[in-house]
Amino acid sequence: MNTSLACQNNITDLIDKGSALLKSNGIECFLDEAYYFLSHASEISVQNLLENPDFTLDMKKTLLYLNFLQKRAAKTPRQYITGKETFNGIEILVGPGVFIPRPETAFFARIAVSYLKGIKGSIIDCYSGSGALSLYLSKNLPGAVFFSIEISEEAVKWQKKNLSLNREFSQNIFLIRSDALKSVSSKNNIMAVIANPPYIPSSYLQSLEEEVIRNEPILALDGGHDGLVPFRELSKQAHRILPKGGFLFSEIGCCQSDSASEILREEGFASVWSERDLSGIERVIVAVK
Repeated sequence: MNTSLACQNNITDLIDKGSALLKSNGIECFLDEAYYFLSHASEISVQNLLENPDFTLDMKKTLLYLNFLQKRAAKTPRQYITGKETFNGIEILVGPGVFIPRPETAFFARIAVSYLKGIKGSIIDCYSGSGALSLYLSKNLPGAVFFSIEISEEAVKWQKKNLSLNREFSQNIFLIRSDALKSVSSKNNIMAVIANPPYIPSSYLQSLEEEVIRNEPILALDGGHDGLVPFRELSKQAHRILPKGGFLFSEIGCCQSDSASEILREEGFASVWSERDLSGIERVIVAVK
């Protein structure tokens, strides 16, 4: 396989053999991923690859593509292989130790921005991981100051890289290593708390895709016995620090909306509702104190 792929290095041959390798190793979107890796290895857009099937790559780029394929066939997440993911148009660096930003969180970010346009004061991004959410919020809410809170040492390392990479959006972001909202005072003019807490029930973790459970940090996934243990603490602490009229936004899992809403109402939030994603799932819970 290695020899034949390296020798056949026009686009058509590389895609055919690469997609066959991925398919044989259980990669569902094998053709799309073959183009994804070839685009990264060749530094040619997928569109140009599609338009130039007879184009030939040099051996160095061909071998890089092969290296990508072999790692992916071993169920390493594609974002860890290329070292990056795009989040609502912002390049985010990722690797072992940090949770990969998902489309669900990109949707969540857009919902939060739609409510907070023009807001002044401070916003907290809790469980901030790679910093993707903080960067998108800062880009789109220039009048606010952001406190990005994350407890994982490895995730903090990655977030520092992303804040440095995206300096044009990170000037108003202050990274704090802390356990959720426990160290935050109600005196900090916090107008909104935005959080993507772990929300997978502990008993479901082993049913996740192999590449997720083997590679991504369990700390970012495990939501306790019902998936809402971190959310309960988040709701309590957010109610403590928010002023009247302040917002809490949280991403939640499928079928958690009713339980999450009940938790928020019991905590004392005045208004609670959910927003559905493009698949019709109640993905975002919104509360106003």
